[in-house]
Amino acid sequence: MGKNTTLFGNSLVSMFGYIDNDKKKVHQMVKDVLSPALGRPAEELENLFLFGSIDECIKKIKSFVEAGVNSIHFWPINNYIEQIEIFSKEIIDSFR
Repeated sequence: MGKNTTLFGNSLVSMFGYIDNDKKKVHQMVKDVLSPALGRPAEELENLFLFGSIDECIKKIKSFVEAGVNSIHFWPINNYIEQIEIFSKEIIDSFR
């Protein structure tokens, strides 16, 4: 729209996710927890949200940052404390 995006915050809210290097575990979480809750196919949700290995999630976030997002509200779908720890130690630290 021709607006200067640096003058206002761009946030991505409700970034559901589950971070794990075990691809089968991630898929099972999406299939069993989020897919039924949202009524959408697990494969679609895995690609759309923050699901996958640490490296995959970093790549997804980098693409959002390149698009202008400067704040992400991570919402783990299970193992909340563990997921927040992974996000803060492994993901956030890679952007500092």
